[in-house]
Amino acid sequence: MEAPAKAPPIGNTAAAKLSGAFRRLPIIRAWVIWRSDDGESRGRTTLEVNYDRISASLGSLLLVWSRLEKSLRDEVIRFHGSLPPRAHGIAAVVRTWESAVIAAHPGTSLCPSLAKVVRCQLQGPLDMRNGLCHGLVGISAENGQEPAQLHWELNGEKHSITWEDLQKCFRWLSGLRRAISIISNPTLDRPGSRGTNTPENREWWRSEFDLKLPEP
Repeated sequence: MEAPAKAPPIGNTAAAKLSGAFRRLPIIRAWVIWRSDDGESRGRTTLEVNYDRISASLGSLLLVWSRLEKSLRDEVIRFHGSLPPRAHGIAAVVRTWESAVIAAHPGTSLCPSLAKVVRCQLQGPLDMRNGLCHGLVGISAENGQEPAQLHWELNGEKHSITWEDLQKCFRWLSGLRRAISIISNPTLDRPGSRGTNTPENREWWRSEFDLKLPEP
């Protein structure tokens, strides 16, 4: 009997599109200022943000999102016992996770508010991820006061993000898996739990994970 054909790995189509687009893009030059121990600026050097650098960064973006989605799915499965049919796609998984956290924890817990904030703050990076995967149209090099930027167009709307902001997004997303784990499993009965709604904990979440928690 002929063996069934293997399905292509998730993300291959997006990666192929990115690869083809990058090979047609120009080199970007990024300035890096280095400083002495006393903080004084000593000079600067030029780094070429070329095809390999760009493709590696956007490949990393896909990997970060893949790991983040897996963490959310794992928590949803832990709450429900299995993955609900409605949890199809990253955005749906985030919403399902938020609902599960709200249902599982009492109103006095900080976790429902944290889950809502995470879901809201993820929307911008998720839109950017979808735009770069499905609508990348070009990269503009640094030009005078204009920073290097990536441009995409989706549903008739044009968007862009600077190279520096993309790196900031990486750092924030990379730390979010730990936040999701704590929010999902806050151990509220343990002294010092970060899920308890206190001014100290609210400030900790703001500083540790840059979550925009509103004042109570």
